Amino acid sequence: MEHRYFPRVEIPLAAKLYRNETLLGTFMTRNISLEGMFLETGDIALARNDIIRLQLAILQEEYLIKGIVAHIGYGGIGILMIDATFFNLIKAQRPSITNLLSKMRCQGLGQKLDRML
Repeated sequence: MEHRYFPRVEIPLAAKLYRNETLLGTFMTRNISLEGMFLETGDIALARNDIIRLQLAILQEEYLIKGIVAHIGYGGIGILMIDATFFNLIKAQRPSITNLLSKMRCQGLGQKLDRML
């Protein structure tokens, strides 16, 4: 049973995955929602409820996200963000979400995020 409040959008982004202070690797997101994401990790030594950190670069801006492994399977891990939703994270670090979406639209990502928001 899914407990999703926000729709997922397929956006591939490179993300560095850390557990404690150890870099586990750089992986691609399969999809992102305003509260979590799916990361294509293949088989990886993580367990459900592990606390992780992600480092993402979006339009030359670095974002650090704290999350919890919500599920494992389908070639990766589902992550629930526990510091802030993706929307709040971007909004807090950008003066205008509209400005960010405009920049992303130029790179082909904005339409997907428009539908999400």
